[in-house]
Amino acid sequence: MRKLILLLTFLGLAACQGNTDYGGNISGKTIVGGEEADATNPLSRLILSHRTILTDNGGEDAEGTEVRYLQCSASALTKTLILTAAHCVKPDTSSTIDFKDADGRWVSTPVVKATIIDEYQTNNDADLAILTLSQPLPDFIQMVTLPEPTLPIDLKKTKLMAAGWGRNVDVAPYGGAGTLRFVGVSITNYAIEESTFIVDQTDGKGMCQGDSGGPGLIEFQGKNYVLGVAKKTMFVQTEDDSETHKCNYKGTYVNVLKYKKWIVDTVNALSQEPAQSSLSEDGASL
Repeated sequence: MRKLILLLTFLGLAACQGNTDYGGNISGKTIVGGEEADATNPLSRLILSHRTILTDNGGEDAEGTEVRYLQCSASALTKTLILTAAHCVKPDTSSTIDFKDADGRWVSTPVVKATIIDEYQTNNDADLAILTLSQPLPDFIQMVTLPEPTLPIDLKKTKLMAAGWGRNVDVAPYGGAGTLRFVGVSITNYAIEESTFIVDQTDGKGMCQGDSGGPGLIEFQGKNYVLGVAKKTMFVQTEDDSETHKCNYKGTYVNVLKYKKWIVDTVNALSQEPAQSSLSEDGASL
């Protein structure tokens, strides 16, 4: 099929899923063209799964419809405060932060509060939220670090690490769910004052639906800095939608440096609540 001269946006990389099992039934797509990160990979202790229950029943209803979930990704700022995308937060729903333990078993921690940046009401690009957990994450889960504007990294020569949970095929009928994957992508434009930045995915590699809220990472001197938060992809529509690759053109991340003050201020405000921890001025967990 020839391509239409039409550029579309895959708004919100959150994915709906129809099963409580992580063993391969997530309905949505995640990192395409990447590598799997098993339990020995440090990313398995850094990239968290964020699931929101979209139905109020715990299993199948009278018609046999399965419970539905919204699948996103996330990363930890502190042991109890989690960075994700605002569009992953749904009112009047229950959600959890999930990860695998040392034995490969899933562990779920309930989210008790979601704080969305006020700017998101008028600016869709300010797609950030901080989740408060009911209890601290275990010690083996690693925190991300917020970058400084003076970080001596040439972004034109540095790959951004995209990572997430879910499917790894961006065209129908999709597939490959339930596995953490990662891939390096190139930043095509970046300005510290802009709300978002773009990554190149024309080689068929990068973030996709299901990766919403996941961190775009750069590693420097042994630290994982979260430069961006996964927001959406852009793609070229084909005449036959079933042949349209939804994640092989461009990816959009929310620019963390643009909103760093809000992140730090919000974490430190939330840290005044019981059992919370704060961030230092350089964005490291205390």
